[in-house]
Amino acid sequence: MTAQDNITASEDAAAAEADAVFGESSFTPNDIVGNDALASKEAIAISNGSLQADADKQEHNRHQTFRNHINRATLIVFWSVMACLIVSIFIFTFHMITPESWHFLNDDQIGTLKTLLGGAILSSAMSGYVTNRMKG
Repeated sequence: MTAQDNITASEDAAAAEADAVFGESSFTPNDIVGNDALASKEAIAISNGSLQADADKQEHNRHQTFRNHINRATLIVFWSVMACLIVSIFIFTFHMITPESWHFLNDDQIGTLKTLLGGAILSSAMSGYVTNRMKG
């Protein structure tokens, strides 16, 4: 294997790695490929009009990735709030049905729990009512 074959093999490996990292793009940065080859690749992309299409595709991918992250964060917050609400309802119910000797919250803490649960239930009921009225 000659030195030129080694360079070509390295360029092919780098191009495959760049495609894996950046997706299938007609223009991917590659430090191993010489400036002339990179410039030629860009010139070809500009001449056949695929450079703008590639830029649009990459922008869409970035936008979609951002939306996916926001969606995951929203789901994490939602399920965290739901878990806290369920635990709070369980604790409040426990304090309502068990003897006073089993209670572990004082009257002020129970009052705070009632306020929070009442607000959460009222807010949920009102948002459901408003959502139904806005649709119809």
